[in-house]
Amino acid sequence: MDATSVGDESASLWRRVWCAPARPVNLGFCRLIFFGWLAAFYFSVDFSWAAGAPASLWKPVWLFQVLHLGVLPENTLDAMQILFRIALVMSCIGLLTRGATAAAFIAGIYLLGLGHNFGKTGHGDAALVWTMGILALSRCGDAWSIDRLIRVARRRGGGGGGVAWPGRGPIQRPVISAEYTWPIRAVWLVLSCVFFGAGVSKLAKSGMDWVFSDNFSNLLIQHHYIYHPMTRLGLWIADHPALCMMLAAGTILIELAFPLVLISRIARTVLAPAMFLIQIGIGIMLSVWFTQFIVCYLFFVPWDRLGAAIARTLRRLAPGRHVVFYDGQCGLCQASVRMLQSLDWLGKFDYRDAANDWTAISARFPALDREACLRDMHAIDPAGRIRAGFDAYRRFARALPVMWPLVPLAHLPGAATIGRRVYRWIADHRVRACALDGSHVT
Repeated sequence: MDATSVGDESASLWRRVWCAPARPVNLGFCRLIFFGWLAAFYFSVDFSWAAGAPASLWKPVWLFQVLHLGVLPENTLDAMQILFRIALVMSCIGLLTRGATAAAFIAGIYLLGLGHNFGKTGHGDAALVWTMGILALSRCGDAWSIDRLIRVARRRGGGGGGVAWPGRGPIQRPVISAEYTWPIRAVWLVLSCVFFGAGVSKLAKSGMDWVFSDNFSNLLIQHHYIYHPMTRLGLWIADHPALCMMLAAGTILIELAFPLVLISRIARTVLAPAMFLIQIGIGIMLSVWFTQFIVCYLFFVPWDRLGAAIARTLRRLAPGRHVVFYDGQCGLCQASVRMLQSLDWLGKFDYRDAANDWTAISARFPALDREACLRDMHAIDPAGRIRAGFDAYRRFARALPVMWPLVPLAHLPGAATIGRRVYRWIADHRVRACALDGSHVT
């Protein structure tokens, strides 16, 4: 094999790993869960303790040395951690995603790195910061985000590519792109470096004694009496030297082999769950929890395929479709339908334009009245029941999993009366707006 062939194969492998086209679903869902977990985890963490720490304990790590960073005053730390939490929440829900993820990354570098300047360092926080930086550079807000819903709502015309909004260019649907692949692969690379480095470090410092000595059993016994883990499993394993050696050897092998997840689907299927179980086992036996890493494993889950499988199951359990009737000559009605389409992951809705397709609609649904459908959005459920206005939207909430948290609120005492009045006001306002721009008037 000549150098040219090797180069071509290397380039092909590089493209498969980093540039494989993908939909935005996986990246967007990972962003939502990752930042949601960070927001929940750091909501009650107070970083202002560093302002009162003795100056003699300050031993800055290289990043703080290079950037000449010190401990900020307590008031400044309080303000920074409030902004950090806000940025995490906004990053989670995907509101102003680019700015929010960048703010979370910048604040996270300082706040999460602060505790490592007092003598004890670890790679868990570093993995989180690297992941935040990767997401800040990516288009992770193109799915599962409020930004995405806003873009959908702004599409006021037909056509797959959307139409121009006043003062703006056309708003396109997300495309299949490598932009949604490389950020996930980059997180895999971060974890690979961490785990591979941990395996090399064990061998460099202890050699094979880390596997064949009583080091692991002593560690289990020591942690049991110091940290009091939830079970006595560690003590039981410590009484079986051969089992201790097997677990120690398996840990090193998985750590050293972990970079294979970058190029092999089989390796990802085996090594990522194995490493996850190892860290869970360490938490159970040693009461040392790698909390930061646990959330990073979500980047290995094929959420699009998992979601499709769940959708197929739900469709089998709840067959039938809802038919939605709307005024196709009203911009607000079109935006509402596009919003429903973006949330209709299970394909439970069929949309009919009552303004332009009434001949076909009346032939199939003779019980409907055209003027009523133009005045209020109507829906027919799989059982044939007709609902209009607020009642139709309340039925939509029951059919769309993402809206299930709103179902109890929509059925509270008085909710129907208030909802119908609000809908009536919006619908009447919608008619006046359509009349002003020359659209259909009812």
